[in-house]
Amino acid sequence: MRWLHASAVFVLLVVLAAPGVPAAGNAMTFKDADIHDVLNVLAELGGVNVVTDPQVRGTVSFSLRDMDPLEAIDLIVRTNGYSYLWVDDTIVVGPQQTLSERFEPTRAVFFPLRYADPAAVAPALSLVVQPATVQADPTFRGVLVRGTEEQLALAKAFLEQRDVPRRLSLDFQDADLVTVFHALALEGGYNLLLETPLEGKLTILLQGIDVDEGIRLAAQQSGVRYRIEGNSLIVGMAGVAATRPVTAAPSGGAAGGTDGPAAETTQVRVFTLHYIEPALAQRIVAMAAPAAAVQSEQVGGSLLVRGTEAELEAVATLLERFDLPAVRVDGIVIRGDERLAVVSVAGRSHLVREGDAAGDLAVVRISDKEVTFRTARGHMLHVPIGGSE
Repeated sequence: MRWLHASAVFVLLVVLAAPGVPAAGNAMTFKDADIHDVLNVLAELGGVNVVTDPQVRGTVSFSLRDMDPLEAIDLIVRTNGYSYLWVDDTIVVGPQQTLSERFEPTRAVFFPLRYADPAAVAPALSLVVQPATVQADPTFRGVLVRGTEEQLALAKAFLEQRDVPRRLSLDFQDADLVTVFHALALEGGYNLLLETPLEGKLTILLQGIDVDEGIRLAAQQSGVRYRIEGNSLIVGMAGVAATRPVTAAPSGGAAGGTDGPAAETTQVRVFTLHYIEPALAQRIVAMAAPAAAVQSEQVGGSLLVRGTEAELEAVATLLERFDLPAVRVDGIVIRGDERLAVVSVAGRSHLVREGDAAGDLAVVRISDKEVTFRTARGHMLHVPIGGSE
């Protein structure tokens, strides 16, 4: 046992039948003793380990009789305004908030926002869920929150109250249709995509209604057809065929594929990208079908693809294979039946157990030699130590 610092006056009389078992007649008396020294002595007497956070400081004075050392630790820690918890066979002492941050299980959840601006809502959300971390993501239009289940529940409730449609206050006088629908798309947090050129003008007053109702009324009054897919507002003139890219025609056909046998009906599908950049996804899409057959556009963090059903299925298959995270397993720690893994996801390190999340990857299994992850698409990744997917 190490010596206590010289300024402390210390008297300890202990008669214990066995570590951790109280015995009649024992006595513990401390006066102006450093709290770290006291906790170390009591831990040694109780046959346990103790670790104190750097924020734990001060001196204590007390006289206790017929009390088990572990009971004494509990009393001293609490009366000095600190908390403790058991980590295996070790008592960790520190401020309650610090212990919660470091030892309560946390996970990361991405909350997509429909109406609210992520950058505007993130500071207020940080105050509500502190000490959880909050990160605004304007690209995917949402916020990423890492915290305990209680903090995540608070975040969900907070965002549900604020991510609501704003009441419109728009007045258009003989305005171009593109101007009208662009303004409505901005109000609703949509990306505006034109299937055909919008021709004509519109005079309309939109007051006190939500944006989706405003879009419906504007489309009804102007003869514009529209649909909403994901976070995209897709519009075109009613009765006008949707345009397709005009490129060099495939062998034996005319440009655009309008002559010859009846073409298959084209569809539009929005593919949400979880890990790769839209520019890279576009190059991958080009592998699915000839450039003349498939048209793709970047829409924020998504890819809008127009093609036949077969072409879109081919695109979906390719993205399933290539939209994967950059993940590496740096090491695996085995302690009895428990296994921990040190992993790197998109350049950020995480210490995880089975059932934890590393970024938006779920840790399914940790074996002696590899870690199995489940991606946001449900794809299973088996990554060995020192390797990557």
